Amino acid sequence: GSDQTINEGSSANLSASAQGNHGGVSFSWTPSTALNSSSTPNVVASPTQNICYTVEVTDDSNCVATDQVCVTVMPIQNQQQTQVVDSFCGITISDLSTAIYCETVPGALEYQWNLEHVVTGESIIYTRSIPQEDFKFSWVPNIDRFGTYNISVKVNVNNQWSAYGDVCQISLTDQTVLSGVDFESMNTSSSVTIFPNPISSHSKMIYIDFEVIPSGLVKFNLYDIHGKLIQNNTLINLQENVVDFNLNQPLEKGNYILYIESGENLIHKKILIN
Repeated sequence: GSDQTINEGSSANLSASAQGNHGGVSFSWTPSTALNSSSTPNVVASPTQNICYTVEVTDDSNCVATDQVCVTVMPIQNQQQTQVVDSFCGITISDLSTAIYCETVPGALEYQWNLEHVVTGESIIYTRSIPQEDFKFSWVPNIDRFGTYNISVKVNVNNQWSAYGDVCQISLTDQTVLSGVDFESMNTSSSVTIFPNPISSHSKMIYIDFEVIPSGLVKFNLYDIHGKLIQNNTLINLQENVVDFNLNQPLEKGNYILYIESGENLIHKKILIN
């Protein structure tokens, strides 16, 4: 017969028949797992997981025919959904230890957070294995500290997971990254050169020259000396060594830091505006 799909906890009616004028027909269903009978033409299957049954039909002349039918069991989904609390949607977080919250679900055993990077499309799954609604980006290894994420949450109630709730977008600008940076002993790596440097406060463009073209995602974040993020750009798969960094606002005279991140490579470059 045709394969069937049932919900967890339900049953499927399976039937076999012998065509033609046969006497003394016998039926044998294998395996007998979750069947109400294994020797009748019509059986009721109540499996708890996907399974295939084979029925063997034998007549009094010992002619044998077989057929197979598979039953797919769909787990019952918890209908109590949750999502990020609305007041957090659309915000920008500058301290990754800031807690955000999802809506409380009574009887929750755990919450699972899905963080989808807006640029790369890659997802990070973080399971809060205790019934607490809070979440911090600082808990997640390899988080993009200057990225934007589409965030959804699902909940486990009675060992059954819900579907993910509505998506909420949150941006990150980790201003703590400059903690402990010393202007006088700053990274002087020759692998990246900034020019012109110093530059005029009226300039609208600086150029970043990579000794070796970085692969994948490259993030550029410009800060003032107080750790305030002035501007950030993200590029993927650079084709040339020199990158144009267009300044989108006039800068006051003073020292600035350009933070460049490519994979695990982190470089700070000092820029002087005069």
